[in-house]
Amino acid sequence: MCSVPCVGVKCGQCEAVFHVCRCCWRGQGYCSDRCRDEGRREKHRQAQAKYRHSWGGRIVRAAAEKRRRARQKQRMAENVGDATSTPALKMDKVEKTQVKSVDQAVFCQICGRAGVVVPGFSRRGYGGKDGTHHGRVKPNDF
Repeated sequence: MCSVPCVGVKCGQCEAVFHVCRCCWRGQGYCSDRCRDEGRREKHRQAQAKYRHSWGGRIVRAAAEKRRRARQKQRMAENVGDATSTPALKMDKVEKTQVKSVDQAVFCQICGRAGVVVPGFSRRGYGGKDGTHHGRVKPNDF
């Protein structure tokens, strides 16, 4: 069985360590689609919070709040006797991805091939005309 070099990467969302082989390496920062989507939502929430605290964001938010209060007031007038409400939805907690390992062997998260852990991949096709540049790409140094 042939072992391929794999790098260990810490997920940007759940902080679980996962491994990726050289041929599957595309600069992944998240262990799964779910973590990537949650990370993207978190970044978007942070950007929205920053915008809401700006002058333009405060004006837009005040107008939206005024419209919301008007709708709520109208609903209260229409549904005076209706006391039903919907239960709140609960979000599932993120399951941390477990690293599959057998006697120091690790498996690529993408293709599942067995491999050995290396600190980083050497660059291919980068550098000078003579090809003497042999820098290393470290996946956790973003």
